Amino acid sequence: MLATTQTAHRRRTMLRHKGCTFITYLHPIMNKQSDHIVRDQRQIINHLTLLINEKALINLNIGNNESFITTLIAIDTDTHSLLFDLSPKEYQNRQLPGTSNAVFRTVLSGIKIKFEGKDIAKTNYQGDAVFAMPIPESMLWLQRRQFYRIKSPLSKTSHLKLSVADKVIPLRLYDISIPGFSLLNDSEPLNRILSPGQIFKDCRLALDGLGEDAIEFIVLYRIPLNPNKPDKTMKIGCRLTSISPAFESCIQRYMQQIERELKQKT
Repeated sequence: MLATTQTAHRRRTMLRHKGCTFITYLHPIMNKQSDHIVRDQRQIINHLTLLINEKALINLNIGNNESFITTLIAIDTDTHSLLFDLSPKEYQNRQLPGTSNAVFRTVLSGIKIKFEGKDIAKTNYQGDAVFAMPIPESMLWLQRRQFYRIKSPLSKTSHLKLSVADKVIPLRLYDISIPGFSLLNDSEPLNRILSPGQIFKDCRLALDGLGEDAIEFIVLYRIPLNPNKPDKTMKIGCRLTSISPAFESCIQRYMQQIERELKQKT
């Protein structure tokens, strides 16, 4: 089925195949910081859950050149609140609830993360005093390509299961990160489908030895793997737009597994 809508700024075409949906945006993909601002609440919760699971150390700036290191503890879905640790300094714990410009910053696997807090108040969680605040409306999730990508070895059978026209087509995983991945493709008809701007839904990513899960992603770029052979294998760069917290942690473990294997060889 093909449905087309038009706005003053852009035109998009949505195509649905069995098991896979993709949307084509007929404008260039721009690589700017605003592209890395996450506003989807489901994705924000996924990212926060990853920070909780990884026990990430977060620098919390509370204004007036005051900051301390905290960790996220839990997400309370009943109150739509984010819980995090107190400061070891009591005067900062008194100061934080009154601040209007609390800023959380951290780096995880080369990903720069930043979000703001408001309406912060003390509460209790499992018998301990903690801070609570509304889940942020947006967050910066900025990946530096040279830091976060890791190449998937040829010995791994990791691949994407792409469903098109009643067929499931496996595409080999070339490299991967928490927020994205790239694929290798030799098929010219598939290259026309896997073009920049297309959003795919209801596809599955399989990681060798760690399982698979449903994902959604947008194609960011398509370039020849070998510039001297532009008509051969293409590298398809993708950014994840929807992924479960459990599978996000699975990607983290997969990257760490590859890093350990590489270190053992050196």
